[in-house]
Amino acid sequence: MGTLSYLEMRDRALFQLGGPTRTELTGTTNYVGIWVNQALRDLTTKNRYMGLRKNFVFPQLETSSDDTTVDGQTYIDVPSDALIVRHLYDTTNNRKLERINWYSYVDYTDRETATSEGVPTEWVRSADKLYLHRTPDDAYVIDIFYKKLHPALSADTDVTVIGDEWDDIIVQLAVIKGQMWMNDWDKVKALKEVWLEDVSAMLGIYDQEERDMRPQIKGSVPYNDFNYKA
Repeated sequence: MGTLSYLEMRDRALFQLGGPTRTELTGTTNYVGIWVNQALRDLTTKNRYMGLRKNFVFPQLETSSDDTTVDGQTYIDVPSDALIVRHLYDTTNNRKLERINWYSYVDYTDRETATSEGVPTEWVRSADKLYLHRTPDDAYVIDIFYKKLHPALSADTDVTVIGDEWDDIIVQLAVIKGQMWMNDWDKVKALKEVWLEDVSAMLGIYDQEERDMRPQIKGSVPYNDFNYKA
């Protein structure tokens, strides 16, 4: 988790934006706090920012929870803090469910047919629901593996869930957002160059987590039969 508290992040950002005399930035609206949380949200949710492709994941935001199916109900709920649902696993029957697209799910004509209910083997997400096929005929415990949204910082003592190596990067991005809001585009340009350099230096470390999550590419059976190596 982070080291800098929410208060310390705001203080550092405020200092770079002109110091404590900028009382309009810390009043009732608390603009600096808004920019810190916007920076945190953008860093942890966007795949591309300022033209930089972020091919990595934050391991601290990868989590799981479980839900239990209801006989005859076509769906279970997406966890309230989920950003991306990655996998579903039926712990009752010890099997992974296959992900399908929405059109494939809609093409099934037996979704509401009681006689066609059974053990779910496929799933698809739509809004805040995870639709299952087959429609469950019993109570099955489903593990939901997902990337969660980073909670907003609110109390002065709050720290980030992600590593403290990102604290200064979040502060810098909050300052950039502040300068953009104040239309100081010369400063924005200079700050962006420094920020992009700092973030780029982190990519080589964090993109290893993303690579480790990918399925390994293997040759087909006929391909391997001819003694080729995948």
